[in-house]
Amino acid sequence: MDEQQFGTHLRHLTSIDVNLHKTRVGMRVVTILSTLAVLSALGASMLPSRKPRFEYKHETVQASGFDGELSTLGAAGWELVSATHADAGWDCVLKRRK
Repeated sequence: MDEQQFGTHLRHLTSIDVNLHKTRVGMRVVTILSTLAVLSALGASMLPSRKPRFEYKHETVQASGFDGELSTLGAAGWELVSATHADAGWDCVLKRRK
């Protein structure tokens, strides 16, 4: 291969590389714009308007009925945050969304 053929070949390879780069960048731009369009179509109503609020309560649960009492509280929407052993059973802190 002489010098002129090599130069032509090199320019061809460079143009292919540049075109591939443009295609990758273009695909990223299309992906970003598509994502923004979908989010815009969903609207602001889908986004949380404020931080969730919780109510808390303290409950002393007897050791003998611990599982049953927690199941009852869980069915009412309460979630156990902490439990510490106390003289009268377990001191529990629970929370649920308001």
